[in-house]
Amino acid sequence: GEGGNITESNPTGNDVQVTANKMTAITRLSNELLNDSAIAFGDFVAREIAYAFADKEDEAVFNGDGTSTYGGHTGFREKIKGLSGTIANIAGLTVGSGNAYSEAALIDFEAVVGNSPAYVNNPYWIMHKATFWATAGRLMLAAGGVTYTELANGIRTPMLLGYPVVFAQVMPRVEANSQVYALFGDFNLAAKAI
Repeated sequence: GEGGNITESNPTGNDVQVTANKMTAITRLSNELLNDSAIAFGDFVAREIAYAFADKEDEAVFNGDGTSTYGGHTGFREKIKGLSGTIANIAGLTVGSGNAYSEAALIDFEAVVGNSPAYVNNPYWIMHKATFWATAGRLMLAAGGVTYTELANGIRTPMLLGYPVVFAQVMPRVEANSQVYALFGDFNLAAKAI
């Protein structure tokens, strides 16, 4: 009311820490092979190192368990599972209809989107390519409405419930109990690449 006191409120945040790790790679390549070969071995080695770095980063971001194998980082999947000892109690986790990929139901994916907070503006799915086709892709094709042209040409950017799907080959491809096999969200709100 008029003349009344306003209760002070202050924003709070989590204790965010950055642990920088140096990733390195070393290989030996003779000058003769590097300079005299018809194949561009320097380019080949550079591509292989870049691929190894990207794979290691993905492993840490998605599967990291806090051990030295992952540079001490805890990835999204382990962080989510670590929120509670009882998976059903984790607010941001949707438990699937069954233990096998063949038991996944469209309502499971719909529930994930429905449980997403309103402030998530640019979400996308992350899952292994094989897992996508064993679950969501199978369900979408079974729902009908797909033309021969779509089956023949495929879809250049896989989508699920109107959101893009990004394939990460380090995500689970083999079904197992109590695993997080798909992620959905705006990962720019959760992490930043430098």
